[in-house]
Amino acid sequence: MLKEMLGEGERIKGTDHVIDRSRCTGCGDCVAVCNRALTTITSGGRLSQRAPVPPVIKVIDGNLNVVEWSSCKRAVQGLDICNLCSEKCPFSALDLVKSEETKDEED
Repeated sequence: MLKEMLGEGERIKGTDHVIDRSRCTGCGDCVAVCNRALTTITSGGRLSQRAPVPPVIKVIDGNLNVVEWSSCKRAVQGLDICNLCSEKCPFSALDLVKSEETKDEED
C-alpha cells in the first residue's frame, strides 16, 4: 500500500523526503532553492531572518542526499508546509509527505 502511495520513490528514513532516483539527474535546482529558503523562517505569519544553518540536502556524486534533516523547515513544528525543493525539481524526482501520512501506511 505504501508503494502505491509513494510510487517508485524511496522514502528517506526519518524525513519527509521521497526521492525517485531513476528521475533525479543531480541538477541541484532543489538544493539551490532550499539553501535560499533556509535563511528565513515564518514567525507569526511574518518572515524573519534565521540564523545560518547547515544545508538540508546536497548532491553528492550525482545523487541527491538529505544530509541534515534537522535544518529543514519541515522538521520545525508548525512549518511543515514548505515544499520549495519539490516544486523546483524539473524532473518530479522529489516529493514531500508529512511523517504522519506514511506512519499509518507503514504499520
